[in-house]
Amino acid sequence: MDQEISRHTDVTGGDKADMESEVSDEAISRHTDVTGGDKADMESEVSDEADISRHTDVTGGDKADMESEVSDEAEISRHTNVTREDKADMESEVSDEEISRHTDVTGGDKADMESEVSDEAEISRHTDVTGGDKADMESEVSDEAISRHIDVTGGDKADMESEVSDEAEISRHTDVTGGDKADMESEVSDEAEISRHTNVTGGDKADMESEISDEAEISRHTDVTGGDKADMESEVSDEAEISRHTNVTGGDKADMESEVSDEEISRHTDVTGGDKADMESEVSDEAISRHIDVTGGDKADMESEVSDEAISRHIDVTGGDKADMESEVSDEAEISRHTDVTGGDKADMESEVSDEAISRHTDVTGGDKADMESEVSDEAEISRHTDVTGGDKADMESEVSDEAGISRHTDVIGGDKADMESEFSDEEEISRHTDVTGGDKADMESEVSDEEVSTKKERHYRLGEDNLEDTLEYEFPTAAGLMPLTEREKDEDMIPITPQPSALDPVAILEPVMR
Repeated sequence: MDQEISRHTDVTGGDKADMESEVSDEAISRHTDVTGGDKADMESEVSDEADISRHTDVTGGDKADMESEVSDEAEISRHTNVTREDKADMESEVSDEEISRHTDVTGGDKADMESEVSDEAEISRHTDVTGGDKADMESEVSDEAISRHIDVTGGDKADMESEVSDEAEISRHTDVTGGDKADMESEVSDEAEISRHTNVTGGDKADMESEISDEAEISRHTDVTGGDKADMESEVSDEAEISRHTNVTGGDKADMESEVSDEEISRHTDVTGGDKADMESEVSDEAISRHIDVTGGDKADMESEVSDEAISRHIDVTGGDKADMESEVSDEAEISRHTDVTGGDKADMESEVSDEAISRHTDVTGGDKADMESEVSDEAEISRHTDVTGGDKADMESEVSDEAGISRHTDVIGGDKADMESEFSDEEEISRHTDVTGGDKADMESEVSDEEVSTKKERHYRLGEDNLEDTLEYEFPTAAGLMPLTEREKDEDMIPITPQPSALDPVAILEPVMR
């Protein structure tokens, strides 16, 4: 087993979707896709020198057996598509130079394909089978420049056993969509540029265990969409540029535990859990970035610790009852953290941001109480944006302090009471914008202090039938006397109350108007 070996394995398990594969010799990769019915067994052997790959797609009915032998020298491929009725048997023999054959069959119970392609150059073969219970594929490809691709969509048991041997640039790809148990065990070893991709969409247990060792540029990608337990345990070791991507969409428990070490390691973990989607991660060393998305059920707790220089972490949580976020970001420069929470009853956000040039953006779309308390301190150019679309009470209290260039924008679209209280203090260029589109009471009270504050209260009244409008600071005169103030006007002290004049004294009645 040598260099440039890549292996890609996708498993979406029915009952038992076991994949065992051995890759040997230089730069060998093989691609096999299996979506199993009852038994979708794939056994393939690829031997000889260079550029051997084979492509076979099988979506089985009852028995969709594919046996193909491709022999001879260079660039042999064959394309055969079969979607069968009762019996759509294809037997073809193609020989000599530059032979291409394309066969499309829409069949039923038994779509057996046996084809032999021999001779020299540019023979292509492609086989697609849409089967049912048993979609067995057995193929042997030998000699130079042979390509083989196998896709199987099976049922209960989609077992894939493949052996790829010989010299150079053999690729193998295996995708399995199974039932209950979609276990993947794979071992990839040797020198350089080993990549492995594993996708698992399982039922009850979609366990993935993989070990990748050796020198440089090892990448592994694992996607798991599980049922009850979608546990992912992975260990990635060795020198440089190791990246791992793990996506888990679990049922009850979608626990992710991962340890990533060495230089320039990036890890991306998406978890869409059920009851408990707990994420614990530790990332150390230089230039490490981690992205964790959690869409949980009852408790979607996120605890993360990020240390070292230039570390950024993004956490999105769409929780159920309690989506609490506690985060601490420390260290030197340019640390940004973004937290989005769409909670149920209580979506409380508490955040502390310290050090230079730190910006934090928090969006909360809550249920009953979406309280936001934030404190932003330190030197310059700290901005915080908070959007709250609440239910009953969407109260916003904010305090902005410190030197220069601090702006805060708060938009609130509330339900019953969308009260906004804001206080602005400090030196220069503090602006606050508050938009409120409320339900019953959308009261806005603002106090602006410091230089160049002007306040003007105007009240317009219409006098009698002359359709005259005037601006008064007194009560509204009528022929029967002064119109009484409403309770709201009295409570808010919008207009000073004067003694009631006599209804028979026209001078006293019209005196405020003449002024």
